[in-house]
Amino acid sequence: MKSVGEGVSEMRITYGPGYRVISYPWDQLLLFCCVAATSHHRAGISRWQNKWRRRFRMVLETTRFDVLDHLKTPEERVAYLEAAFEDGDPSLIAHALGDVARSIGMTTVAKEAGITREALYRSLSENGDPKLSTLLGVMKALGLHLSVTATDKRAA
Repeated sequence: MKSVGEGVSEMRITYGPGYRVISYPWDQLLLFCCVAATSHHRAGISRWQNKWRRRFRMVLETTRFDVLDHLKTPEERVAYLEAAFEDGDPSLIAHALGDVARSIGMTTVAKEAGITREALYRSLSENGDPKLSTLLGVMKALGLHLSVTATDKRAA
């Protein structure tokens, strides 16, 4: 069996007149069609694909995920930031702080952090590299603070 695209497979039988078996998996049931090999067999396969594409079109409905819809309460914001800090990736932490700042309002956070709104957007963007002073200012504006805990005996 060889896939010919769009979920349709073709199996060539090289004995006798050279038949081709075309199958399409449809809801746990395999549908088969047998066609003779001719010079224009590809057109037949394309017709088969178009027929099943029109008849059994699967509609996948998706919704756009927006993290801001899930950062409405202070508890949700803290849990989100804790997960980012546990991961330890600096760009993820900055991005998470940016998400939380957007959930509150960038203008408000920037004003309380003592930086411009544009600088806040720039430093907390995907390509931004915020200074520690910026991160601490944003965290203070969000009503948060950093704490240090030992991960092993070397630091204790």
